[in-house]
Amino acid sequence: LGRGDLIAHSYDTMHGVEVDQGRRCSVAMWFADSMTSCSDQTNPWYSMAAAEGDAIAQYNHAQNLRQINPEKSHLLMTAAATQGHFGAQNDLGATYLARYLKDKIGCAADLDEAERWLNESALQGNVRAQSNMASVAVERGCNEAAIKWQELAAEQLAEPEQALKLGLLY
Repeated sequence: LGRGDLIAHSYDTMHGVEVDQGRRCSVAMWFADSMTSCSDQTNPWYSMAAAEGDAIAQYNHAQNLRQINPEKSHLLMTAAATQGHFGAQNDLGATYLARYLKDKIGCAADLDEAERWLNESALQGNVRAQSNMASVAVERGCNEAAIKWQELAAEQLAEPEQALKLGLLY
């Protein structure tokens, strides 16, 4: 891009920026489809697209509903994860893992579900899912597998904390 150029994308476009030198300046503008959406801070386009089965919209709508309607959020997250959405798979697996780890007396079925969804996401290269899979492996007593998953996460250089987690595993 040159000076004055602009890129616009829709809500369902995944994006990331790598700046090798110089400095990065970001300007984010959010647009809504109506004055009501702006004032209520709602995203009705997510619910419409989610109802039509769009996995990305299901994931985003689930994120929006997480606090106000956990049951519907879970159903939408599961629908998106089932369609292969790596973010939904990670978030769903992380939810099961957190439930398992709560008080360290979790249900084995929760750990199995965590592993199922996190593995799907991790195999797609999701750095957080790979790190979460390391946690699942630790819970299962498989330190070698934990190191393997955490190495995959750290090698991406996406999040510095992944290298720290790897060092702690060693």
